[in-house]
Amino acid sequence: MIKIDKANGYNELIIEENCDYNLFYNTADKLEAKFNVEFINKLDGLDTAYWIFRYESALFVLHYNIYSGVSMYPENLEKATDRENHLINGFLYRW
Repeated sequence: MIKIDKANGYNELIIEENCDYNLFYNTADKLEAKFNVEFINKLDGLDTAYWIFRYESALFVLHYNIYSGVSMYPENLEKATDRENHLINGFLYRW
């Protein structure tokens, strides 16, 4: 179930908590096609991935972890601006 989590001091869009890399790649494809994002850095590991992307002049992270699933959040984490948190909310409503 897709939802917003604010427990860490910033808005995190939880896309799926139990999934594999396929959903991560499908999510990246959807971000590129539907939201016209630009991935600028891709860090991949065996069980985790951090892909940084630009959207509306702000930076975000598409994250995958074998234990926590797929999520997106502002690159600035708890220092995220209100605008960055609002843009994360926008992904939820337009998903």
